[in-house]
Amino acid sequence: MVYRSCIFIGFAVIIVAGCSSTHPGQCAASRQEAQGPAAAAIAQGEEATKAVKWDPERTWVMMVGVEVFKNNDTYADMPDPNREDQKFYELLIKRGVPKTQIVFLKDQNAALANIRKEFVSLLEKTQKGDTLFTYYTGHGTVDKQGRGYFVNYDAPGNSNWTSWKDMWAVAEIFASIETHFKGDVVLALADCCYSGTLCKQMKALKTDKAYACMGSSLSTLTAGMYWTFTETLISGFTGRSYVDADGNGGVAFRELAAHSREEVAVFMQQETEFATNQAFPETFTLGGAHEAQHKGVGTYYDVRVNPKKRDSWQKAKAVGCEGDTITLLYYLDDVANYKTFKTDSEDIRTFSRQCFNKQDVMDVKDGKRWHSAKILAVEKETGIHKVSYGKKKQWEGLFFHDDLRVRP
Repeated sequence: MVYRSCIFIGFAVIIVAGCSSTHPGQCAASRQEAQGPAAAAIAQGEEATKAVKWDPERTWVMMVGVEVFKNNDTYADMPDPNREDQKFYELLIKRGVPKTQIVFLKDQNAALANIRKEFVSLLEKTQKGDTLFTYYTGHGTVDKQGRGYFVNYDAPGNSNWTSWKDMWAVAEIFASIETHFKGDVVLALADCCYSGTLCKQMKALKTDKAYACMGSSLSTLTAGMYWTFTETLISGFTGRSYVDADGNGGVAFRELAAHSREEVAVFMQQETEFATNQAFPETFTLGGAHEAQHKGVGTYYDVRVNPKKRDSWQKAKAVGCEGDTITLLYYLDDVANYKTFKTDSEDIRTFSRQCFNKQDVMDVKDGKRWHSAKILAVEKETGIHKVSYGKKKQWEGLFFHDDLRVRP
């Protein structure tokens, strides 16, 4: 999960948008323990029908990645030498999508006129039975009616930034697909502020195409500052074992959606949004979970980043297990850290999914400060608390047990 220095993170369209805190013990946790109760619920709900498999050779991909902007006084540049959108592009080719069926526009090449021209040109080449995948990363915004827009390289700046006709609108994306795409399945992913507008606006479509949309944030909220969501897409399309919640050897798209939701909640206190229409097959599968890993990899932990401060706990994830050691990924000052611990170390503990009650009067810890908060909803199966907090401006976020306390 790489840090990105911006408010808006990006948009990916594939039009596909508790226990207590005890010591972790041995690293050989079960797959269900690694993924948490949410994954177990998916496994229990899996239908015993034949999966509909994604066919990379029949897939057409539109990718737009904007990290620098013509009007960067309005849209902050966010250059990153380790671009996850580039890695995602390379992964799709590795999975078997023909390079000739992918358009990837980056930065200066992602001017609105060029996006429109290349998108329509790509769509016109499709045939019945094809799948469409489009991906964008950059800034996202909404108008007063809550309609979503994804910011192209040459979007107007300063006082003209509300010139919506000069931005790549979510409504325009859907209109282009409905007019020019001859295939059947659309996967839409968005990794940016207000990316949930994909899901919201898709629901209003009258179409015979199968849509699935997933965004890194709700249609009403900004996004965080990491590549976390896009990295979950990479994990799902790679076929990493911890995304395969039911352990059947395949990664269903809804398993990827559940994994993304939990990962983004853990590391970003942010809520993803996922929606399909009735035509989208429940068993749509991205491929096999072919990457063999230790079954403890993917497990969430808390790590004490400063042994001298007993309350300096950060969220972490197991990325390696060997014998009696465990390697954890965590973030400190917006930088990814990898550190190896003995499994009996006092500086690590299992991730708490204990829950408070909705009516409890709470404080929430955001950064180093505690804020008065109101619990809006509680997911008992995951330990996720949806919380509203802040005095001058109300913020919403997802928090777990150890970042909440009953108000003194």
